[in-house]
Amino acid sequence: MIMRFLLKGLNRQILTITLTITMGASIIIGMIALMVFYQYSKEQVLARNLEIAGSICNDIDRMMSKAQLVGNALAADPEIRKLDPELVQGNLERLFNATEVFDGISIIDKNGKIIAFMPETPGVVGLDLSARGYFQQVMATGTQVVSDPYKAATGNNLVVVASPVRDQNGKIAGVLSGSINLKKERRFSTIIDSHSHNPGMVIQLIDKQGKIIYHPDRDLIMKNADHNLAVQALLRGESGAKDINIQNNRVFTGYSSSSKLGWGVLVEYPADKALYSAMRLRNLMIFFTVLICLLVFLVALIVSRAISKPLQMLVAGVQRVSEGDYHINLDIKSPNEIGVLADSFNSMVERIKVMTEDILNKQEDLEKANIELQVMAITDGLTKLYNHRYFQDCLEKAVTLAQQENKSVTLMILDIDHFKYYNDLFGHQAGDKLLEELAQLLIRELGPNDMVARYGGEEFTVILYDSGSENGVNVAEKVRAAVEAFPFPGRDQQPDGKITVSIGVASYPENARAKEELIRLADEALYKAKCCSRNKVELYFSVLDDLIQDLNQSELELINSIKMLIRIINAKDKYTYGHSERVGRYAVAIARALGLNEEDIRTIRMGAFLHDVGKIEISRSILMKKGPLTEEEFSIIKKHPFWGAGIIKAVESLSPTLPLIKFHHEHFNGKGYPLGLKGRQIPLHARIMAVADSFDAMTSNRPYSKRKNMEEAVKEIRRCSGTQFDPEIVDAFIRVLEEESVNVG
Repeated sequence: MIMRFLLKGLNRQILTITLTITMGASIIIGMIALMVFYQYSKEQVLARNLEIAGSICNDIDRMMSKAQLVGNALAADPEIRKLDPELVQGNLERLFNATEVFDGISIIDKNGKIIAFMPETPGVVGLDLSARGYFQQVMATGTQVVSDPYKAATGNNLVVVASPVRDQNGKIAGVLSGSINLKKERRFSTIIDSHSHNPGMVIQLIDKQGKIIYHPDRDLIMKNADHNLAVQALLRGESGAKDINIQNNRVFTGYSSSSKLGWGVLVEYPADKALYSAMRLRNLMIFFTVLICLLVFLVALIVSRAISKPLQMLVAGVQRVSEGDYHINLDIKSPNEIGVLADSFNSMVERIKVMTEDILNKQEDLEKANIELQVMAITDGLTKLYNHRYFQDCLEKAVTLAQQENKSVTLMILDIDHFKYYNDLFGHQAGDKLLEELAQLLIRELGPNDMVARYGGEEFTVILYDSGSENGVNVAEKVRAAVEAFPFPGRDQQPDGKITVSIGVASYPENARAKEELIRLADEALYKAKCCSRNKVELYFSVLDDLIQDLNQSELELINSIKMLIRIINAKDKYTYGHSERVGRYAVAIARALGLNEEDIRTIRMGAFLHDVGKIEISRSILMKKGPLTEEEFSIIKKHPFWGAGIIKAVESLSPTLPLIKFHHEHFNGKGYPLGLKGRQIPLHARIMAVADSFDAMTSNRPYSKRKNMEEAVKEIRRCSGTQFDPEIVDAFIRVLEEESVNVG
């Protein structure tokens, strides 16, 4: 906020003028000083490089002059002049050890054959050097020759000092050649290191052909030098210094040529290193310029603030009030009009602050009340979970979003087992307490993104977003186990000695295509879980759904109608739903034990689900009657196979199930209904269904009879083998039960 005012009005004018003058003067002076120092540094470096190049060039001339003197002296040795191979080798060894000028010495006869060589090297003596230029030149002129650098047969890069060897009569009888190995460390590096030079400086020795004789990187020796301006000047025999660009790098170069050998010395120094001091000066100049500007800025700031501070404070106060900040009191002590204006401003702000605080308090109370009302509208008063209405809204949105994003949503419906018994035993207050504790347990067990609601009574719902049926079953099983293990008060007095829940699970779009259908299917799965055994998780499944993909539109409508009829039957006779599922399991197990094919097994599974569909025509009072049926009532019951077949025959794909539906109450001895068929007259599928249907009836609680245990039911099945049931099917079913290959109940 302060910096906003520092750059406005009077402050801005004072600071702008002061900084412009200060920075302008500092930059101009600094640039002039830097340019002068830069030019001076460059000239000094170039002069130093030229000095080093000239000094090294002189030292190399002296070294090569010494080599020439030594070569002539060795060639004039009396023993050497005899050119006797036996005498020369021994004398040459003595002379070679006495001098350190050459890396190798050869004695060559007039035919160009090496007759002696030091240091002794196998295969050298006898070599023919008659084609060498320096040999031919010495033999022709009789004068000493310094060769151009070349690569010898030994692989070494050499320069040779060749001297004529004369016999006793003064005639040229051969050549003494002293070789200098250009890559040998001590040759030129000793001379170069004796001259003081900076790290990073590169010194080269170049012959008159432009080849590198010496370089710190010995791999470059005998390679052509970069043909830049300095090298070109060297090849012309010139000496001097240049600022050149080599491969986009600026280099200060000094060079000096030898008039005696035609060689040249090149001294290169990168400009960035050479001008390091100038760069440091530039950085110091920038630093001190910035420092001076800061000091001037601070001084100008102090002066300008002393002039404009009261006005700035007043402007800042007005802006803060305009932004809604009324907690301000301007401390301006001034005897003029500004002081009066500040006092009036403070009084006005205080009155505004009081009024604003009163409005804000009333607004806050109203917002809290609205939030409480909103929470109450979506919250169950007892469990503090979301309520039924909000659950419906959330599920609608979840299904819509899943449809738009091509995702899944899973619905779980939970029901507390034997809750009415708990209420009757402990009272409704204890039941309410149980509901509250279960609600908290669900919140703990479920994820932060899962939506939990009280559906009504002892039923709860859970919406699992972006979740398929497999994950939904896993989550439901986790919840079921947690409830079963939780130490709820009074659990020991429950029928199973614990508080449990049954859970139905269904998923969109795997099972349902709309919100209402998803709720209905999850509720059907819940009821199936409660009918089967309670304390169970049940994923929605309908055997009729397997048919849908093979049906035409008219058959599909009939299937949907049949499913609606089955739901009506379930509402009239709650036993029927679980009964059909269990009978299907038993009948399929018998079919597999008899070795039936998959098509027969599919027909039996479908028929088991549909075998009691004809009960839609029977009244609830007959279906749920607890006492014995009258003869008239039983005659109505016996018609349900024909009624069921009549309903199913309209669906062509279900026609294989018609014999099973129509004749599953026929007896093997011919005393069943509706036609009194006997033995093999009864279709195989119907005979299988008769055993499965009767076994489930015996092991289930019916309105008119108490359930038998498994041992009692098996005994009854055996007793009726051959009369009511096909003995072969009875034997197969008992084997299935003994092998425990099917779940009972």
